[in-house]
Amino acid sequence: QAGFVTILKEFSDTIQSKAVTEGVSSYDDIKYPNYALYDTPLELLYGNNVPQLKAIAAKYDPDRVMSLTGGFKLSD
Repeated sequence: QAGFVTILKEFSDTIQSKAVTEGVSSYDDIKYPNYALYDTPLELLYGNNVPQLKAIAAKYDPDRVMSLTGGFKLSD
C-alpha cells in the first residue's frame, strides 16, 4: 500500500506542477479535498477557515464523534 500512496503523491505533484507552469495555480493553492491525501495540511484544503472550523468542531462535536468517520482531522 505504501507504494500506491507514493504513486498518488507523485501524480498529484505532477498535476500541481503543470498547473503552476501554466499559470493557473500556485504551490500553496487550496486543494480539492476529495482528491487530497490523508496527510495534506488542513490549510491547503480550507485556507484561512481552519481556525473557525476548529472552533465549530469543538463547540458542536466536543466528543469528536465525527472524527471517528475518518477523513481530515480538525482537532488534535
